[in-house]
Amino acid sequence: MKNMRIYNGSTLAHEMDKTCPGVILAIEYIPDKNAICVSLSDRTFLFYDAGTATYKQLRKFNLPCTQKCLCYVQRKRALFSAGTEGATFAWLIDKIFKNEYFEDLNDKANEKQEMEYQNFTCENTPWFLGSIASCIVDLENIEQIATGAYTMRIELWELRNDSNQELPAIDLEERGSLAGKTNASQVSKGKKKGSSTGGGKSNKGNTVDIGDDVAKEATKKLVGHKRAIREIAYSSDYKILVSVGFDFQVFVWNPYWENYIIKLDGHESPLVGVNCPKGLECFITCDTKGMINVWNIKDYS
Repeated sequence: MKNMRIYNGSTLAHEMDKTCPGVILAIEYIPDKNAICVSLSDRTFLFYDAGTATYKQLRKFNLPCTQKCLCYVQRKRALFSAGTEGATFAWLIDKIFKNEYFEDLNDKANEKQEMEYQNFTCENTPWFLGSIASCIVDLENIEQIATGAYTMRIELWELRNDSNQELPAIDLEERGSLAGKTNASQVSKGKKKGSSTGGGKSNKGNTVDIGDDVAKEATKKLVGHKRAIREIAYSSDYKILVSVGFDFQVFVWNPYWENYIIKLDGHESPLVGVNCPKGLECFITCDTKGMINVWNIKDYS
């Protein structure tokens, strides 16, 4: 699908469609910029201005690999994305919107562009999941990010890390080489610490770049699914994770513990979605046959 359909948030009335140059893989709203980020199959992000009636395009941002899921963490001003190569990135949204970067790219419009993505990512990313990524969720009140993948496990990543490791550099020409690279021997070193364009701590005063807040490795792995994970939801009120996938069961997790709390039956086909509505004592799951179940979050009935 190449059309982004836009609705009025109050009335749900259809306003317009925006046609994109590639297949749409994910959409995320960036409140700090009042912009809509669309991830496309042609390895680009498109940013549209939500403050204009025509939703004009603000930015086109080239990517090292296709990104199929997005999650914006506003308190960190970072856009997390992951995709088919198994790499998860944390993009610094303020740097993407700085004009000087795009003026430089426009000057090289007729040349072969090899974007140094390190200029736009938090330190210590990308993270390598070892398989196709399927979802990213922000665990906002415990300062973690949860990622799901076809590896059948959930990985939790700390957002309060103080280490200042160098960022690995990846040859963007080797599109298939991102997945599975998990240590320093498989990637070359990137920008040095204190670089004015990379992540890490600034040399000016005591200012700390938000890239310092991103952990280098997963702090916990939640194993229990027997098939690929499709979606994860988080209840900030009850501090539980709910995950679904090609299993027919619903998994409920405590993010502080590596084993699931309970595995719920109630679907007869693979699950495709889950949501934990804020302020309600329930979570909702749906499957490929169109069955929707509403579960009590207190007793899992």
